[in-house]
Amino acid sequence: MKRKFDRQLRTVRVAAATALALAALPQADARVMLQYFEGKWETMERRMPDIFMAGYGAMWLPPAARADSGDQSVGFDVFDRFDLGNEFRPTLYGTEQSLRQMIKASKSAGILIYFDTVYNHNGFSDGYRGDNGGACQLNWAIGEGGYPGFIMSGRDLPDNPVNTPFDMEFRNICPSAQFPSPSCDSDPLNCRIAGLIDINHDTDFQYIRHPATPDNPSNIPYQANRVSNENRRFYPDNDLASPYDDGVKPFNLGSPLSGDPGPENVNQMLQRYTQWMLEVNGVAGFRLAAIKHTSAGWYTNIYDFAAHNRGRDFWGRQMTPFSFGEYVTSSWDDLRPHHRKDGYGNRTVLDYPLKFSMSNNIGNPSGNFGAILGASADGLDDGDTQNGSAGVLFIQAHDNGIGDPPGLQNMAYAHILTRKGFPLVYYNAQEFGDGRDFPNRNSRGDALGMFGSTITKLVAINNNMVNARGGNNFNNLWQDADYIAYELNNTLLVGLCDRGDQGSNGLGYEERLVTIPGFRNVRLKELTGNATNATVDPNDDIRDFIDVPADGRVQFRVPTDKNRNGAGHGLPYVVYSIDPPQGATVTVPGSGSRTDVGLTVENVHQTLFLAPDPDTAPASQRRLTRIDVLTGNTANVLLKLDGGTAEDNALIKWNYGINIDGESLPNQPFGIAHGIDDPLTGGFDNFTQKSPRSSGGTGEYRVTVDLTNPDIPEGYNYLTSVAFVERLSGLPPINNTFRKVVYVDRRPPDVTVVFPTTTGVNDVTETSYGFVVENPDGTANSCHYFWNLPEGTNPITSNLLNDGNKATKSDRQRYRFTLNNLRRGDNQRLTLVLFEETGNSTIQTFNVGVNVADVKPLGFMMY
Repeated sequence: MKRKFDRQLRTVRVAAATALALAALPQADARVMLQYFEGKWETMERRMPDIFMAGYGAMWLPPAARADSGDQSVGFDVFDRFDLGNEFRPTLYGTEQSLRQMIKASKSAGILIYFDTVYNHNGFSDGYRGDNGGACQLNWAIGEGGYPGFIMSGRDLPDNPVNTPFDMEFRNICPSAQFPSPSCDSDPLNCRIAGLIDINHDTDFQYIRHPATPDNPSNIPYQANRVSNENRRFYPDNDLASPYDDGVKPFNLGSPLSGDPGPENVNQMLQRYTQWMLEVNGVAGFRLAAIKHTSAGWYTNIYDFAAHNRGRDFWGRQMTPFSFGEYVTSSWDDLRPHHRKDGYGNRTVLDYPLKFSMSNNIGNPSGNFGAILGASADGLDDGDTQNGSAGVLFIQAHDNGIGDPPGLQNMAYAHILTRKGFPLVYYNAQEFGDGRDFPNRNSRGDALGMFGSTITKLVAINNNMVNARGGNNFNNLWQDADYIAYELNNTLLVGLCDRGDQGSNGLGYEERLVTIPGFRNVRLKELTGNATNATVDPNDDIRDFIDVPADGRVQFRVPTDKNRNGAGHGLPYVVYSIDPPQGATVTVPGSGSRTDVGLTVENVHQTLFLAPDPDTAPASQRRLTRIDVLTGNTANVLLKLDGGTAEDNALIKWNYGINIDGESLPNQPFGIAHGIDDPLTGGFDNFTQKSPRSSGGTGEYRVTVDLTNPDIPEGYNYLTSVAFVERLSGLPPINNTFRKVVYVDRRPPDVTVVFPTTTGVNDVTETSYGFVVENPDGTANSCHYFWNLPEGTNPITSNLLNDGNKATKSDRQRYRFTLNNLRRGDNQRLTLVLFEETGNSTIQTFNVGVNVADVKPLGFMMY
């Protein structure tokens, strides 16, 4: 008998669903986003446990494509959009293989990936060497043909004169004293931003822009050196049935070289690139760079067509990817044409109006602190600046000089993380050094919890009490030049103070009498820890708990930036709510003296775990999370609660939402978790044993997970549990979230030999040969090789492993080595040893046939 998805949250779930249907919804994609710049893809993958544990649900990453100004560029000077790096020439961030493995890891963690994407311009090179008496002269220094896929100028067309026309698929390709490039202030659609060459979207030259067959008359001119059969993988397969309503053909994921190159113009190539990033690379959406410099109509007619329904959610269902554009302005009128959430388009903008208002008014004695409440681009679509229906909220980002973050930066983050919408935290990892002028290094070093918990506490509050909750509408309780108080109805009480001194009373806080409409006869707890922080509140003036009376009137104290003793602390805010369920400390015997709080796995490997990196490791690469290793066929997951408000139910999610109990509901087959369409509990499943404290239980929840489930991958796995406060019917849900990362290690790493073939006969015809090995499941971190190892010899126990037989890691899953002085013979043995980070290993032997002229033996073996 199949169980239905447990509705024990009866008083919460039904009421919340009704409210969601009636109220203005926050963005469906709303989740806390981490802007992670200046890090390699492999580093991001390895640190995915930290990103997950910090509570982020999305990441904004830099442009992934090959840049024009060298492989140290951040990426906004695009050279080739389809070149994501390879093992012989990676980009600054890595390779196409490492990028896809990172995205795969992010999917397991339930984290969406948005890449910064440039549609307005390419790089700095313009193909000319400047002014010669008013006439431009060609400069072929950037390579014959210029940018892959583009016609540089009329010079590239054989039937045109040498110098006319200059501007074909780029504008202002040859700026000079006679033909100056227009100013970006006066002519943003035709200028060159920072000298970057501007794409002309108004052309319609039809060419095969990534040629696969030589001498095709439709091939783009002057790019013969880029003709390759490999280019077919950049095209959809016309033989496949279209899964889309508009008939657009999909890419062939099983046979990439089945793509069919055909003539297209620039816009169609950019559409193809969009579809390729979504379908093939698994991107969730895009941050659209420099939308001010491309017409809103281009995004409506070109981009939206390419993006509509082309994405896939975690469970493989078609969806229109979320995107957000960069337009540096505080004008709603300028931004409004770039916001489209009508069911076809799914676009909004970075909330520069709110960002500028906070920069101008927070920490500014002559500013208007209260003005930040009405400034947000959130009001673009419906006039409501606080319902989260538009805009991406941010304090700082990678650009230099575009509105510095306010002096009271922590308080500004407290604001955007305690209101509805899509908030952003900026993190510059500085993996490439701290001397780079761009991107901006002024980021949140504590974004992942390494240098404090200020941000991660606010992220947790957002996850547990802000978005996807019907009925928690914004109520403005007070605003003046120094003090703001607001409530998310029945969910949060927030106080912000803009005073950089000890307050009007000299006591280190400001106080106002406010009336709270949503909370009555209830005790609220301060959640950030500021009220219990001895530096913030040395005399215990800020209340740890507030008892709200029947009339909702309370004297609401908020700390100023200096305490009553004059010590600054940078935490002039407080956040209150019902005390959520708290996790009990669980000691797990025989597992390296491990204790967990709340969520744990009881049957972990007795001694094996992946420890956090030591403090001596570079901060940019240091993993903070301890990861327990699971080597058996099952995992016994336990959530134990003790403290806080009694819960009436708890749910569990494995990775992005795998059906861990093997049951299904209508339209939700095995392999997909229950409730995936719910904005709050999507992807979660039931515990099979539960004892809610609201019903007099013990607060223990258990489920046994079958690790042989093919949907559960080897390597990192991510567990999330939510425990819900018992609430009256009609009130928005309040919960606490518990997270844990484990490493599933049931089998040794996979290994295949890419080159040569391994038939055992005539595989190698040269005495010196470069071997290529891959680890398909991506779990290995090293590879050793041996040639004709004596049978029965174990290279590990025989202590044969050394740097001399260690292969070079050439890509995320690929290893290379060269064997010299090979001798003739069939079925010779190539033995490979691969290790995982856990120490688990595989030893596998392949038969290789060598057919070369006999050479004199040199008297040594490769072991």
